[in-house]
Amino acid sequence: DLDERIADIFADKMPTNPPPELLEVRVRDLLTMNFGSDASHAPKCNFALADWEKGILSRPMERRPGTKHRYDSDATYLLSCIVERKSGMRTMDYLKARLFDPLGMTSPWSTVSPSGTACGGWGMNMTTRDIAKFGQFLLDGGVWDGKRLLSRDWIRLASAKHTASGGGPDWRLGYGFQFWRCQHNAYRADGAAGQF
Repeated sequence: DLDERIADIFADKMPTNPPPELLEVRVRDLLTMNFGSDASHAPKCNFALADWEKGILSRPMERRPGTKHRYDSDATYLLSCIVERKSGMRTMDYLKARLFDPLGMTSPWSTVSPSGTACGGWGMNMTTRDIAKFGQFLLDGGVWDGKRLLSRDWIRLASAKHTASGGGPDWRLGYGFQFWRCQHNAYRADGAAGQF
């Protein structure tokens, strides 16, 4: 549920006396990187931290969630944790069954946290051919080899502008659910070191 509060999903990981802003964070705030904290990438830089969920949820909150976009891979890590909690499967196993195998993608792998959860916001690797399959799958509206794997409506929703963003010409055109908006009514996935 896009409006489910992460405080309910991660009740066992919440800090004692959480700030009111943290109690307001919803799944959609993670998807749009409107978490409400400026202290991003804390666990990514601290592999010695045993419990990344607790580390992320104990970060200071600078604003109400949903009010300002700030690119934050920790939010995407929490989304990976949510996939695991809701599906009862490891994120990469879930994706393998639901997406990678049906698309004939054989190369995807991911770095993981100390608890074994796929990092989500960084560290997923695959061949250029496999990422091209994913791109074609999106262009075909969630259909692959004549079979619908993902709702066209979800792709439209995920790739729509949900929040303002800043930066250069394409960067300032907004952000969807883990997709950047760009010129000519297009959207893109964008990774470290110039991966597009």
